[in-house]
Amino acid sequence: MKKKILLFFFIFFLLGSALAQAATLGYIPVTDANGNRGFWDGKTFIPESQLKKVTNDKGEKGYYSDATGFIPAPQGTTSSLPSSIVGGAKVLDPVGASVFFKELRKAAAQGHADAQFGLGAMYYKGEGVLQDYSQALFWFRKAAAQGYAGAQYNLGVMYLDGEGVLQDYSQALFWFRKAAAQGYAHAQYDLGVMYALGRGVLQDMVKAYMWFNLSAANGYELAKKGRKLVEDGMTTKQVNEAQALSRKWQAKHMTPAIPDSQ
Repeated sequence: MKKKILLFFFIFFLLGSALAQAATLGYIPVTDANGNRGFWDGKTFIPESQLKKVTNDKGEKGYYSDATGFIPAPQGTTSSLPSSIVGGAKVLDPVGASVFFKELRKAAAQGHADAQFGLGAMYYKGEGVLQDYSQALFWFRKAAAQGYAGAQYNLGVMYLDGEGVLQDYSQALFWFRKAAAQGYAHAQYDLGVMYALGRGVLQDMVKAYMWFNLSAANGYELAKKGRKLVEDGMTTKQVNEAQALSRKWQAKHMTPAIPDSQ
């Protein structure tokens, strides 16, 4: 009994750690006032020239640096940054953030998923605009409808926490699964937590292990801890079943190969 109680509280702690990273702006493709292309995360401009062009394991083209990790190639046109951040990486001042918000809103209204996601994050965090969860939901939904995994994940988080909406585990699961199907590691991790705790689903350690395993294979380090924690209470047969489910899911969705647990 004591082990089960410790398991519950530790997984709850892991859940909180993951959600602290929710609704981040991510890297939005932008062009500064001098015409330099790059990416912006709400505070810092990163010139494209400082990033390496790469193709990831899924065949997706994008950019990479040790500091940013993989950034998908822009979808559609880029927005323009205000002159307050010309000259390289620099913290964006409140006035600059407000100007950028207006530029981002124009791009979002034109249907660019990157901009819709970024606009939703600005409303969520209250950067460059008053915090407004209803507007964050509106723009996340717009981006999510275009298949933007980060927006799908953020919708799941807002439903899970009841931010701007009534708490709804079924909706949280729906959006987490949408993002997870695209290999979004945080969504896969949170699905693992929900199955481990029985939130919106019947508690199922085999499926919890499967989702932690998939998330870990996509590079999310915290998922390895979650996987180890549930594995300690599973039989060898259950672990083998979870591994088989992981590989079956991976083959269907063409995500990175699943290694044996360590």
